[in-house]
Amino acid sequence: EFAAHMARYPGLRLARPDDTQRLSDFFNTTAMSAGQLSIGFVRGSDFFALLALQAERYAALVCEENDVIVGVGALSMRHAFVRGKVTPVGYLQDLRISPQAKTKTRLALYACFTEFVRQSPQWDDFRNCALFLTAILDENAPARAALSRASFPLEYSRLASYKAHLWPKVPGLEKLMPTKANGTSKSEEILIHFYKEELGNLAFDLTPDDISRLLPRAVPVTVEKGEEGIAAACLLVNTDDERRLRVRYNPMGRTLETAGTYITAAR
Repeated sequence: EFAAHMARYPGLRLARPDDTQRLSDFFNTTAMSAGQLSIGFVRGSDFFALLALQAERYAALVCEENDVIVGVGALSMRHAFVRGKVTPVGYLQDLRISPQAKTKTRLALYACFTEFVRQSPQWDDFRNCALFLTAILDENAPARAALSRASFPLEYSRLASYKAHLWPKVPGLEKLMPTKANGTSKSEEILIHFYKEELGNLAFDLTPDDISRLLPRAVPVTVEKGEEGIAAACLLVNTDDERRLRVRYNPMGRTLETAGTYITAAR
């Protein structure tokens, strides 16, 4: 269904496994604009690895001009608890367009994203997903303008201000990352049971499938309440191999690139 949808847009196609290095190279040299800041994520050699970690299903779009990649975008889907009910939730991400891309190429990518969101409730490829989220910097005026463009209208609602906080990485954290053996450890079984007991109360809660997918790359952190079991928990997910943050402050010519451990699944 999605491949047929893509055929309507010349110059756009679904990314293939053999595109992975080219996608990473393009993504790593095309940053988001945020006023005086330039913010980007440096992807590893396997562009799809992060998508596979984040989502149950995903698709990446490629824009090409004369066999050169000038645009990238990705859509992913996972199930989440929405007001207590397990619901497919999509995410629009990794949108990058070269400043040298032709106007018609830009319009084609925006139109493709828009039409996908409109049609996906009828598509089994994405489990009939009818709700998509995205995160946009307030200073990223081009992206906000693209979402509200009159020719590609979407029902777009701002849910909340998105803030990212950076903390120094705990020395030696990599040594705590599990070297996964087959099966699930007893401590992980207890953690998954805790999440199953607590899930469904937040607006966009993770599911047990999410926890199981993240655990091989995470350090579980729990707070116990004596014999009563776990009182609170979160996961520290290591994505060093998949994505690193790069920030450039243009007036000073400074660049910061840092690895990250993401705190997620807090309960």
